[in-house]
Amino acid sequence: MAYDGPGGAMFKNNKKERDTHPDLTGFVELTDEVIRSINDQAADGVKYPKIEISGWSKVSSKGNKFISLSAKKPWEKNAGGSRGGSGGGSRGGYSRDDRRDDRGRDQRRTDDFNLDDEIPF
Repeated sequence: MAYDGPGGAMFKNNKKERDTHPDLTGFVELTDEVIRSINDQAADGVKYPKIEISGWSKVSSKGNKFISLSAKKPWEKNAGGSRGGSGGGSRGGYSRDDRRDDRGRDQRRTDDFNLDDEIPF
């Protein structure tokens, strides 16, 4: 199997003996861009820097279920309103989680959404 680049996986923890032990264990490889983002967030005073993680349920060739992972720098809103590119940290932007208050309520203004005035109904 060819190497697809940085990623990761989580598997069932077959060594779990107590409820406090994790259900899944694994790893994730980080790209230079993700590491730079973490460093930029820390330099900006972010107490707990974030990365964005995605996962897919898969089955190995031996029939074992696992979760395939990828990690990337968090989504940012920047001056152009697009996904953050390479370089630069969270200066002037915010991640998805920063748009919620302490109770998890969405705090974005309606002008943060692309609302279409031509609704077909």
